[in-house]
Amino acid sequence: MDTCSFFDCMEISSFRIAVFDSSLILAFAFFSIFLAQIYVKKVSGNHVGDLVLDLLPNLNSRSVCRFLLLFFLVWGSVGFALFSLVLIIALRPVYLPACMSTVGFMYIVRSFFLCITRLETHPDKIEIPQNSSVLFRNVGKFVYGGKDLFFSGHVALPATLASVFCEVDSFQIFFVCTAVLFGVATLLAKAHYTIDVITAPFIAYGVYSFTKLYLFSGYFDLIETSSFVKAAGF
Repeated sequence: MDTCSFFDCMEISSFRIAVFDSSLILAFAFFSIFLAQIYVKKVSGNHVGDLVLDLLPNLNSRSVCRFLLLFFLVWGSVGFALFSLVLIIALRPVYLPACMSTVGFMYIVRSFFLCITRLETHPDKIEIPQNSSVLFRNVGKFVYGGKDLFFSGHVALPATLASVFCEVDSFQIFFVCTAVLFGVATLLAKAHYTIDVITAPFIAYGVYSFTKLYLFSGYFDLIETSSFVKAAGF
């Protein structure tokens, strides 16, 4: 089934409907994250003691390290999301509805956690310089610069995709490695507390399990049922 092209899949009405519905779920999820970021920015929170962050060096004084971390966490996260979308459409299009719906629900869950865990960023967090370009600052505000701490979206996104592609080894290895890289980078930048990073894969897997079994099981059926393959002519 995963051998059919995106255009072949789009000829199937059930797939088109699934893509449209899952796109709406993902759009709503981004809107909920946007609202949650506005809320947590307005309310005061508390700093949390963190043994791992206390042991890591403060990289604010090292301009090269600061630049590389910010570039990776801002443009790297945007690039990863776009590359993953293209990769799925090109090589595993039948996974697209399941991926978008599961990622969307993960972000909805994350927006809920952001509102109930009022935290302040670590005092040594690497901040985006004010003399950065307008584009970098604006993009950075959404993907890096806020107080949206628990749980880490940088880690949760690739971890969620790794769960969805648990039966495709090459994809899973890629997403797991990406989650590890983002986890290390966020800790070095002190953009997240350790608990934000460690819990993200577990929450991501829980979201995947719930969506597959109950919430969006029909999207996963597109991957698993032989009827979809036959309808696509494979």
